[in-house]
Amino acid sequence: MKISPIREMHVEAEENLPLDAAKTMFEIYREAQPPFTARVVYYTELQEFQHQREIERAFSADSIFSGFLWDRTKTEAKKEIAALLDCLNDEEDISDEEIGARLHPYLA
Repeated sequence: MKISPIREMHVEAEENLPLDAAKTMFEIYREAQPPFTARVVYYTELQEFQHQREIERAFSADSIFSGFLWDRTKTEAKKEIAALLDCLNDEEDISDEEIGARLHPYLA
């Protein structure tokens, strides 16, 4: 299986990063169509076959928050993001500032 040059550069760049410098790009968004579900996409974790569908889904939605997570704290960050999604989907009003404050310890 041949790897695209761009993907090859990405893999090579990741391999050369110190462990504590690796990060994951993510976006929390709300779907633009009913039932307006809040979701998250971790862009740097997408497999090749998922890229098009997931990116189209996120780009057609309303962005709530995006950024980069340090990989060293990603497991804890994903738990916090899941809790935020539960709140958002329960129609709790959460400001961008509160989301940022809750994710601050994990943001790169």
